Amino acid sequence: RVAGRVADLWTGLSEAKQALEEHRALVARAESERAYLEHALEELRALDPKLGEETQLAETRQIMMNAEQFASVLDEAEEALAGDGASEARLNAAARKIERRKDTAAGRLDVVWAALDRLLAEMSEAQRAIAEARRAFTFDPRELERSEERLFAQDQKPVTFRALPARAVLDRFYGAAWKQAEQVLFTCSDGYQPSLPRADFEAGPSFFAS
Repeated sequence: RVAGRVADLWTGLSEAKQALEEHRALVARAESERAYLEHALEELRALDPKLGEETQLAETRQIMMNAEQFASVLDEAEEALAGDGASEARLNAAARKIERRKDTAAGRLDVVWAALDRLLAEMSEAQRAIAEARRAFTFDPRELERSEERLFAQDQKPVTFRALPARAVLDRFYGAAWKQAEQVLFTCSDGYQPSLPRADFEAGPSFFAS
């Protein structure tokens, strides 16, 4: 009867020790998560992200990276408008001649003069638009670097893991037998078999995470 009582007490003590170990591991995990979350919060406060900023940064970065291609397209458009440099001048000369004579042509030149005048105005507007667009695609290389750094910082997403106390898992599936081994061997789904010294698991809190 005394021996049975001692055995029961020993079992109870072992279970209490295991429960205490699991509780300590959970407390350590909670403390680690708290520290991580506080650190992540401080980083977010320092970054001060704005609503929609990540999308805008990505678009701006893409535009800056393709700025040379856009400039090349604008060059082609400008060359097409300018031609050999004489097209606009000839159109201007023709418009002036028609303008001087249209009042004596009983309205027969009005439509031609108006069309030439609109064409010259549109050509001038197109040239101004090309110049403005060219300025819009002129970037400081440092601006691209700053955009990439800020975009990269906002892309860093917090990573969380599910974890279980390693010693409790080993005790659950292997009992006390694993404590007699020098190495704890793991077999991965791809056939890889890493191992760790048993002492590493007994030295302090350790976890299996996924």
